[in-house]
Amino acid sequence: MGNETHMSLTQQFIVISIFPLSFLLMIGYVWRSDVKQKPLLKRWSWTLLMAAIWASGLLRFYGGMTFPSSLVFGWGVAAKYALDLAALGILLTTVAYLSISRERSILVTVVSGLFIAFGLVLDPAVWGNYLPDFVLADQTVRHFDLWAAVWVASWLLPVLASWLITRQLSTTLPLSLYRNKISYWLLMLFLFGVGGALASIHQPRQPIWQETALLLILPALLVGTVSIARSQLPDLQLALRQVLRRLSGTFIIFGLTWAALWFITRRLEAIPLGVSPNLLLVLTAALFAGLFTVTFRFINDLTRRLFLPSAARQAVAMSDYVTMTGYLPEPEQLGDSFLGVVSANITVNDVWLLTTESGPGGQLVLRPLSHTGATPPPAIQFASDNPFATYLYNNDAPLAQDDINNLRAFTPMTTAEKEMIAGWQRVLYAPLRAGNALVGVLALGAKLWGEMYTMSDLQTLQLLVTQFSPLLAQSRNLANLHRVNEYVFQQNQLLAQTRQHLQSLAELNEQFAQYISPDLKRPLRAISESLTQLRSKTEETAILSQIETIQQQLAQAQIPLDKLINVAAHLQNRTHFQFELVQLDEIARTVQRRLNAMAGARHVHLDFEAGGPVSPILADAAQLTEAVQHVLHNAIKFNKIGGIVTMSCGTAGSEVYLRVVDTGVGIPPERLDMIQDGYVAFNANANEQGRKANLGLTLAYFIITAHGGRLEMQSKYGSGSRFTIYLPLVLQE
Repeated sequence: MGNETHMSLTQQFIVISIFPLSFLLMIGYVWRSDVKQKPLLKRWSWTLLMAAIWASGLLRFYGGMTFPSSLVFGWGVAAKYALDLAALGILLTTVAYLSISRERSILVTVVSGLFIAFGLVLDPAVWGNYLPDFVLADQTVRHFDLWAAVWVASWLLPVLASWLITRQLSTTLPLSLYRNKISYWLLMLFLFGVGGALASIHQPRQPIWQETALLLILPALLVGTVSIARSQLPDLQLALRQVLRRLSGTFIIFGLTWAALWFITRRLEAIPLGVSPNLLLVLTAALFAGLFTVTFRFINDLTRRLFLPSAARQAVAMSDYVTMTGYLPEPEQLGDSFLGVVSANITVNDVWLLTTESGPGGQLVLRPLSHTGATPPPAIQFASDNPFATYLYNNDAPLAQDDINNLRAFTPMTTAEKEMIAGWQRVLYAPLRAGNALVGVLALGAKLWGEMYTMSDLQTLQLLVTQFSPLLAQSRNLANLHRVNEYVFQQNQLLAQTRQHLQSLAELNEQFAQYISPDLKRPLRAISESLTQLRSKTEETAILSQIETIQQQLAQAQIPLDKLINVAAHLQNRTHFQFELVQLDEIARTVQRRLNAMAGARHVHLDFEAGGPVSPILADAAQLTEAVQHVLHNAIKFNKIGGIVTMSCGTAGSEVYLRVVDTGVGIPPERLDMIQDGYVAFNANANEQGRKANLGLTLAYFIITAHGGRLEMQSKYGSGSRFTIYLPLVLQE
């Protein structure tokens, strides 16, 4: 029996030791947070350390005979006054946490310290009963009674002062996230006060009251730690409802599970079903799983309606919205209607509806869509890492102006940014979200008659915003589609005009080839005939020399004219194209087979580098084949003996390319610029070195351009050239 008692005490000792360790872990947690106020961290760490010492005092009740009596006595005294010091630490932390002036708190702090000192001086457990009994208000007061009153006052006074300071600040604050932190701090003070009252009840060797107090003080200081460590906290009322919902659902499911297990283990075996135990176990498990599935969904819905009625109404509203169809007006009209609904439900006539856009570098750009009351700025820009933009991107709850002024999360904002936002005179900023996308911001000014925003206002606002945000997103998408359709229509009109213009140019070119070309040759021919007649009629050497020079100049002028007329004659037959889906690599292979004989005669090696599959293009197969043939013919013709021509085909972005690289003589830079500009330079000097632009490249350039592509040329004079044909690909499903 003694061993069983010893094991029980040991187990209780281990369990109780978890509590002081929890306070020490809180110290580590709060120091690892992003809190920058070192005095606040030090004061709260002192509070948690004193709470750990007080909680460790309970361990002396479960140490049995392992601890000496002197240690147990000293331990008890230290733990007793550690609670007073923890209460004093709460007062000092409250002053730093709420940024209260020291003048308002120094008196309470000094008085609390004096009560702790008086309590230690009067403690009969330390000094014995050295004061005689006396009568006060017809009541006999003992030494112990006086000490107990002083000791209780030593921890109660700082807690009560902290409560009054926090409560006074809470009543002057508007509804905001900062006020949420104040609400959590009040909850911490309430739990600590109740726990301290229970800890004040002392009965010899019965720590039940201290253990109960520990169950309240531990969550109290945990709430305080979270309040200090986190810059943003949810609404306390909503958080409590969610906790109650979870606990109630857990307890109900626990009760049903216990009842089902009791029935299975106690009653089911007694029922004569005539089946094997294994089959009975399987049927029971299936019945239990079905019962659990049904009850879980029912209890989840029931607890949500009981503890989160606004969330249930919101779910119903969203369900109605999903089934709602109809015409969506323009975003401006929709915004005006929405602001009318907001004003009617929340009694505010100063509201801005801002839409969001993504600016350069991920900036958040806010543009006014509709407004009532004061006129918003034309455009507002915030950097992507700005705390204001970060909050709007990542949160659904409204943001209060007081939060921007007081929360640490907004400390990185510059003074100019804070002054700009404060100048708007907004009270709340509600993000409008469609899914995960931020589509707008609702900025609310002060309510009518200077009233404060209530929790009911926030719930109504959240419900309206949730319903309106998808409508705004769809309306903006439809407006964008209308603008795109108008742009496409305008582009089609422009393309039609361009096509008509090109058709006129083609007809003009045809008239030039048929009518104007002979007229260009006729004067030159007449001049040549006149010179021939003049030459036959004179024998003077000087005149004959001049006639010879003029005839040579006429011949030089005849060459580019003949080429121009030749090009015009060839282009005259290129006005009509039959487009179809073709493969550029197959066209390249066809051209390679055609020119293999020419390459062999010139001892030029043709190589085609086969890559992956190439997407199709829309092209006139015959004319595109001719264009590729002109480019490849040019690369073979101007290559050196034993040279190499390499072709490769592939996809680059939204284009298909065919690249032809040769090891020929190259193209002079001035002629390369002319070819790249689509201009053909006609040179009559046949002896000039280097590759000259010819009719083949001109036709290739024209055909490729007519296909919506482009011909790029790169060349290093004397080291070869590279021609690349780019054509738009066709995406197929």
